[in-house]
Amino acid sequence: VDTPFLDLPLADFDEIMAGNVRATFLLSQAVGRAMRERGSGRIINIAATDYRHRSHAVYGLAKSGVIYLTEALALELAPST
Repeated sequence: VDTPFLDLPLADFDEIMAGNVRATFLLSQAVGRAMRERGSGRIINIAATDYRHRSHAVYGLAKSGVIYLTEALALELAPST
């Protein structure tokens, strides 16, 4: 999305967050439950490494959210998988 932050419609914000953070949350939650039942497993999420560009504030926010969620899940799920 090349729309400047101050001009970005809320619907676009929601779409970016849903396609990145919400989707990663839902899939990781489903896989995490299956991993817990099996006693092992891995979740590998992919996020952009070039997310720090002008006019991409929300995109960067979404990618940072995916990265943080992945790191937090590694710590939270490690004892049970």
